[in-house]
Amino acid sequence: MIDRSITEKQDDFGARVAIVGAGFAGLVLANFLEKKEVGKTMEYCWNYKIFESKSSSIPIIGTIRSPNAKFVLEELDLLEEAYRDNNIFPDKKNCSSYNNKEEEEEVLLVNREPFLELLRRNVRKNIQSSCRVVDIRIIPCTITTTTATSGSQTQKYVLTDDEQTHGPFDLVVLANGLDFGGGKTHIMMMKNKASIRIGDCRWHQERRFKFDFGMTRIKQGADIAIQDGLQVGRKLEQYLHQVHQVVTDNKNNNNSDNDYVNDLSMDSILLSSSSNDDNNMYHKKFQMIILVVILPTIFALIIYHFLLQK
Repeated sequence: MIDRSITEKQDDFGARVAIVGAGFAGLVLANFLEKKEVGKTMEYCWNYKIFESKSSSIPIIGTIRSPNAKFVLEELDLLEEAYRDNNIFPDKKNCSSYNNKEEEEEVLLVNREPFLELLRRNVRKNIQSSCRVVDIRIIPCTITTTTATSGSQTQKYVLTDDEQTHGPFDLVVLANGLDFGGGKTHIMMMKNKASIRIGDCRWHQERRFKFDFGMTRIKQGADIAIQDGLQVGRKLEQYLHQVHQVVTDNKNNNNSDNDYVNDLSMDSILLSSSSNDDNNMYHKKFQMIILVVILPTIFALIIYHFLLQK
């Protein structure tokens, strides 16, 4: 049996995250991590890598409705740059100021490709295009530090595409939409093994009715995907802040540097990244839709068919 375990030296690496998919959710998350990485030491920043199955030369045309685009761009320090771009906001009056309350609540139209290009600009160096991830494996890992006498046991993620293996990573964020390309088994395995899902991947996992034909899908899914990327970015930043605090406390108490692995669980923090009432990807009242629309329609068709038989 092949030994797939690995050993890492914690002092040489920051936390690593693989982002599968360079859409709205994945790029917003990457930009958040890129912004927070500035001025940080390697031990306390997220080193990210984006894997995108499509070629970088394929444009995505059309517009999306994104009421939160301005606020997300503002947090990413990209709003002024977006204002200078004449192609991102087709309706300029929507982004003239924040002083008008009615204007803030107005649905904002955003051109998809210019908006995505703005998000790609700062993180392009970490995007690997034409790389279709087909599987994600979990492998055991031993983490050692310069001051620790023994290593800490944890787990890492390894990604496999059509040609090679990538990793190890501390976390995998699946942000590649529904992505029904490739083998169904591989896709389902990938969705089950990913540490966390955002955007359409989250909706596909959370949908309560597999026979709804997409009827429970909220139309402004791109806007929710943008919020997902930002929310997960905040959680990852929170995780590293807590790691830093635990390590500092351990040093003050003369404990081993690797005690934080046992004291702080990444899962306990990321579990709170799941959907909440303010950011749902599906309509909660699908049961009402069935009672009010679908069942009466079926009943009417049965009656109509019965009348035709007479």
